[in-house]
Amino acid sequence: MELIDVRVSTSGNLAGKRQPFSLLFTLRHVPPLDDRLLHQLAEPGFEECELLLSRQYVPELDRRDGTMFYEAVFG
Repeated sequence: MELIDVRVSTSGNLAGKRQPFSLLFTLRHVPPLDDRLLHQLAEPGFEECELLLSRQYVPELDRRDGTMFYEAVFG
């Protein structure tokens, strides 16, 4: 997976709270993730963690080459 975008939400911002954001990832040249809700994320130099990843359709980035998009939402 490759992180391709960080999107910060302008709605739901409460004083003193972290602003909601989402991470958009691509997955290329491999089978799609299975239907589990939580997926293990591992990156050298960081502690492994579980993320809720949802498959997304991103029309402006659709390449018709089998690239899949996944999003993790925080806040």
